[in-house]
Amino acid sequence: MIADLKILYDVGEKVEYALRTFNLYKKIKGNVIINDLNINVKKGEIYGLLGQNGSGKTTTLKLIVNLLKPTSGVIEFFNEPIRNKNKEFLKKIGSVIEYPAFYENLTARENLQIHKTLMGYEEKNCIDDAIGMVKLKNFEGKLVSELSLGTKQKLGIARAILTKPDLLILDEPINSLDPLGIRDIRNLLGMISKKYGTTILIASHILSEIEQIADTIGIIHKGTLLEEIDYESIREKSRHSIELIVDDVNKASFLLSEKMNINNFLVFGLNKIKIYERLNDSGRINVFLCKNNVEVKSVNIKRDTLEEHFVSLIGESQNV
Repeated sequence: MIADLKILYDVGEKVEYALRTFNLYKKIKGNVIINDLNINVKKGEIYGLLGQNGSGKTTTLKLIVNLLKPTSGVIEFFNEPIRNKNKEFLKKIGSVIEYPAFYENLTARENLQIHKTLMGYEEKNCIDDAIGMVKLKNFEGKLVSELSLGTKQKLGIARAILTKPDLLILDEPINSLDPLGIRDIRNLLGMISKKYGTTILIASHILSEIEQIADTIGIIHKGTLLEEIDYESIREKSRHSIELIVDDVNKASFLLSEKMNINNFLVFGLNKIKIYERLNDSGRINVFLCKNNVEVKSVNIKRDTLEEHFVSLIGESQNV
């Protein structure tokens, strides 16, 4: 029996993790902020921690980089538990959490030089490399106080990647950036991940950005991880639906449920309904609603996106 188990173990795919949390729990002033959070960030991947504002994303990141202490639970960094008295692991992490702080009366380059010195990092061209990667060459000699919010955000990312960390942690990295800046950061993160094998953990509330870049997505709501899933699996499980745009969702919902015995549907906003059953009956559903004085403005067969999946999970969690 033992031999059989060994064979199963040997042939199975061994997953290396850069970061894991086990039943991470944080209570502040009597309020539970993080509740038994278990995230599993694979080595070399881009992991998107997706949640609404106030969902616990920033608190989670602060716990990981030791800015806050967990009430209970364990954080592992490359299979080693993080201990409060041992700060060596922080040298292998680059991070931008909340608003990046700088010496405002010094230049962008001088700020990066100070960070390099504090980290004891010796690579000769690392500042030039970081400035080039985030496209800050034209701003390196300017005082930080003269920089826009978006440029400061880029400077924060430059500082975070300066030492080529094993793990890069970014909290809402595209805040204050214009569309071109967002595209640049997206491309930069993809390049860093592929070229250096850097593991990247991004916390964001912007679904479209997470959708475009993340290998794995963890959906967090009110401090609880609702789901952790690789993006390919999200694509595979995406459901088709009949999407109705109507003038009265309440009346339409009643008719669908009580008169047509259709219960597998969701309401989005003031005028959208997505039905996940009887996909071949879209015409009959349309005719029935119209006959019962519901104006149907459009009927389409759609496939769910990450947005619908996210909204569905949040809705289910609030009904528990």
